[in-house]
Amino acid sequence: MKSSQRILALLAVLGLVAVAACSSGNRSGQDGNGRAAVRGDAPPAEDRVASNPPAKHNRIRNCRVISYDPRTQATIVLVNAAHAWRETEQGQLNITNGQRNLTYKVLTDLQLDSLLETFSQRGADGLRENWDDRHAALLSRRAGEGDGFKGLIILENDGQRFSYIARKPAGPSDTLGVARYKIYSDMRQAVLLWERSGITEQVGMAAPGTSAPDALGMPASNRR
Repeated sequence: MKSSQRILALLAVLGLVAVAACSSGNRSGQDGNGRAAVRGDAPPAEDRVASNPPAKHNRIRNCRVISYDPRTQATIVLVNAAHAWRETEQGQLNITNGQRNLTYKVLTDLQLDSLLETFSQRGADGLRENWDDRHAALLSRRAGEGDGFKGLIILENDGQRFSYIARKPAGPSDTLGVARYKIYSDMRQAVLLWERSGITEQVGMAAPGTSAPDALGMPASNRR
């Protein structure tokens, strides 16, 4: 009889220990197997874009950022999740400037707001030019084709469009040229950083719709 009572008492103690260990694991953000508790995991990137947290500093409305590298002819395109052009196939073609095989990245308003804040902090206003139709031709230029062209960033947001053009400094004594190229390089690095956080989309991921205004100022049907 006494032996049975001792066994029951031992089992009770072991049960209390197990409950305490489980409680401790949950408080530390882990389940009983030592894995991170599900409720503490960061939401998937797709969910973050779907929830689209609002911007804090800038009004983000139909925002698109294009970065073109003439050395590789690589084009990076970033758009905000609520961009009107994402809703139709024609609009998506406008996002990629008519390049059907070019993918683009979708970011939240808050993420693009952070990118624009980085531009401002790096002195982008000193490099900014009002959009000119001649800038569109730079999107197909190769490196070394005269005038030291080194790259282009286009920012469209809330009905405004600006260009940021990089040109090779004339030399170490060209302090202004060196400073301007540094601004562009910092902006380019910021674009590359945020590109890795975006959700990849491509033309055809939405149902076809009616034609939208072209990103570069002409109806898509008239694009050459």
